Amino acid sequence: MRLDRTPFTTWGGYGGLSLRGPGDLRDTRLLLADGSTHDRAIGEPSAWCDLSGTVGADGADAPAGLAMLDHPANRRHPVPFYASTRAATYGDEGWSNFCNAAFLFHEPLDLDGGEEPALRYRVIVHDGLWDHDRLAAAYDDWLAS
Repeated sequence: MRLDRTPFTTWGGYGGLSLRGPGDLRDTRLLLADGSTHDRAIGEPSAWCDLSGTVGADGADAPAGLAMLDHPANRRHPVPFYASTRAATYGDEGWSNFCNAAFLFHEPLDLDGGEEPALRYRVIVHDGLWDHDRLAAAYDDWLAS
């Protein structure tokens, strides 16, 4: 069996665990396991990706985020992340806040006979803006458990 996707040109390439954040999540950034920050990640391999910013309205703004962690036993680890903070990426205004652990980003995945695509991820929804060290520690703790 073949798991496939629309190949990336100006969009496409995604398939897998995805998040589309709420419209009131603003001033966001993507942080990858290598410590780099991005407005957009296009097939960037990483053990984890954190999407964080400010959420709320009417003066009740608070920093918050969501981290997707990719397990080393997953095929194609580290997973290519396809993610975007700005809707302008898609020709719209505002914040898109999209994050996808896109294990099909670069190519289809062929499975043998009755093989199932066993994938393990952990999702952490967190208050505050977590820095690289805190996210790396959460990842290491997950792997040790």
